[in-house]
Amino acid sequence: MTESIQTAKTLAGAAPATSTTIQGNRKNQHSWPAADPSSGRGLQMRFTKGHISSVMTKEDVGNKYRLFIMLLFSIPGTPIIFYGEEIGLRDYQASAYPLMRWDNSKYSGFTKSLPWITPDLNSNTPTVTQQTDDPLSTLTYYWNLIQLRHEEPPLQFGDFHILANRTDFIAYIRQQELTGILVVLNFGDEVSVDFTGLYLPNLAILLAKSRGLTPCQVINLHEMKVEANTGYILKYFIND
Repeated sequence: MTESIQTAKTLAGAAPATSTTIQGNRKNQHSWPAADPSSGRGLQMRFTKGHISSVMTKEDVGNKYRLFIMLLFSIPGTPIIFYGEEIGLRDYQASAYPLMRWDNSKYSGFTKSLPWITPDLNSNTPTVTQQTDDPLSTLTYYWNLIQLRHEEPPLQFGDFHILANRTDFIAYIRQQELTGILVVLNFGDEVSVDFTGLYLPNLAILLAKSRGLTPCQVINLHEMKVEANTGYILKYFIND
């Protein structure tokens, strides 16, 4: 069965609600096997652009940036973090290498002497110290994704299968033996999605979410509510 994506829109008051059913045999989806760690082959490195540009100051764009980071840590390959990205460091300084903001001291904890570039003391980027104990901070978000990638082998070594690839909606799985990881990245409006047409189980465990806290909960893949500008990482098991 070839891939098909069926979309039906219904009116709910003034706002349209979209329901999407993703069907097909995932073996026919665009996919490739991940590198076998015992084969001696290296993994591809995945880089980001660099420091966050000033356009990322808007909340909606910032949310989409988190989706991109979730993608970086869940596709095959080794994610490489550019200096300062883990705290949301922006390119507010006239330098390719702005000063790291460790704390709120005179030179942001970067040095006790006069640095070679003038720091922006009015920067709104929270420091490492401020973000360390904040469960919703950019730094904590990076930490959580790094820990999740370390704890879930399919994110490192699982085969990769694309389920949906549209301008505003991406979904794929990383599967290793009977354990799978479903990644859903919604760059558009809220949508309700049925993933069970791809022979996925009805239920999955939510491991990570790009916005807000991630309570441990079971998600119904038959009718999954996907919020606007939000990403999800879910774990499921295949019954052999």
